[in-house]
Amino acid sequence: MQRRKGVMIIDEEPARRKKYYDVVKLTGVNVSSAVDGTEALGRLPREKSNVVIVNMYTKSVGGFGFVKDLRTYGLGQKMKVIGVIEDFEADASSAKAAGADEVMKPDVEPYELIELACKHLGIEKIEIPKEQMQKRREIVEEVVTNYRKRAQESERLGGRPIKVELFLPGGKSPLLALTEDAGKTR
Repeated sequence: MQRRKGVMIIDEEPARRKKYYDVVKLTGVNVSSAVDGTEALGRLPREKSNVVIVNMYTKSVGGFGFVKDLRTYGLGQKMKVIGVIEDFEADASSAKAAGADEVMKPDVEPYELIELACKHLGIEKIEIPKEQMQKRREIVEEVVTNYRKRAQESERLGGRPIKVELFLPGGKSPLLALTEDAGKTR
């Protein structure tokens, strides 16, 4: 039996941690979170996460030190680390030198967060589970809006292609309207 993939989110800011959690949960993987690097290092051996999303600059998280410490552990050497940074030009090389595989801004669009996580989890297609659709409808709507925008830009302007196909429960395309009366005849 293959172990289910997992993501750990490490950030002291509760609202941001919850938003990342809710978005990544839509992928169907196990998601856990920690307030700081010390808590995360204590839980990661049990959680067996494949991807870690860590705020690199929050003092209590100690992101740079956490990533360096993580890379010294056997399990941590295999994990993919996405570092959350404020300033790409100034901070990206420092985050990568500390051991981050990828970087993103704190205000990343929800669909972009899904793409980043799925890239490192080896997921190319997700169908949002019905229970997640009901439980996290506001987040789903935001993800679908981002997805539609990306699909339109890709089609019309030759922008970045869709990297992770997204489906609503029952295999429905999110490119169709996401409304209460969608699909009903009038």
